[in-house]
Amino acid sequence: MYELLKARKKPLPEFRVKSYIYQLLRSLDHIHRHGIFHRDVKPENLLIRDNLLKLADFGSCRGINTKRPYTEYISTRWYRPPECLLTSGYYSYKMDMWAAGCVFFEALTNLPLFPGSSEIDQLSKIHNVLGTPKSSIAAKLRRHKRLTGVDFNFQPYQGIGIAILAPGASSEALELLVSLCSYDEDERPSARQALKNAYFLDLRLAEKYQHSGRRSSRNTGKRTSSASKQSSPLSPRSGPVSRVDDDVSIPTTREQRCGVIAEFIISNI
Repeated sequence: MYELLKARKKPLPEFRVKSYIYQLLRSLDHIHRHGIFHRDVKPENLLIRDNLLKLADFGSCRGINTKRPYTEYISTRWYRPPECLLTSGYYSYKMDMWAAGCVFFEALTNLPLFPGSSEIDQLSKIHNVLGTPKSSIAAKLRRHKRLTGVDFNFQPYQGIGIAILAPGASSEALELLVSLCSYDEDERPSARQALKNAYFLDLRLAEKYQHSGRRSSRNTGKRTSSASKQSSPLSPRSGPVSRVDDDVSIPTTREQRCGVIAEFIISNI
């Protein structure tokens, strides 16, 4: 995606951006449901060919259920969420959702959303757009404070808002984008929840129609009992499971997570 955006003088048409972000969210949903988060989502790690997007470079990925604190300096700065900037490794898979929001904005405008030159400047860029966090959010982050010289008693500031920076974006796109870039990670949707957003209704319907056509074609022959017992490729594997959110079951063992990474990479070659 980086080369695609770099080569353009004008932003991509929104219908193409929507398709790319939908595919990115599908990729994130897949790995999150299988106990992995990427930790370095950015345009350089999104490979596009014939309008097909693939999430690449799993060198920084981590198990969702591994014990915190995680590595402090992770993710490319422009796509790093507040909890990565302010805490000593106390972040979660929701950092991928923040990064997806930053990529979404960049694809819509051909400009980075938070192009900070340092960690302090990155935080300043975020506050200029989103405003300073509520005292309750600041208190939660303060418990695992990392950056020295940062006063967590932030002066109230509203921020200019994302909408003014993306005047050509539809209201539906902006609504989803704002939710992905929520300051509080608990307020960001999961990938599964984002995929259910009304913004993607046309893509979900097209996908459903395509799948129903395939099923109809398969069912013209005789069904076998073994086929009816096969599980969905996204269904959780056997073994101990945990939860990412209310509708997501994920395996927790290292062997299971490694198997999912291999399966995901092979299926996307």
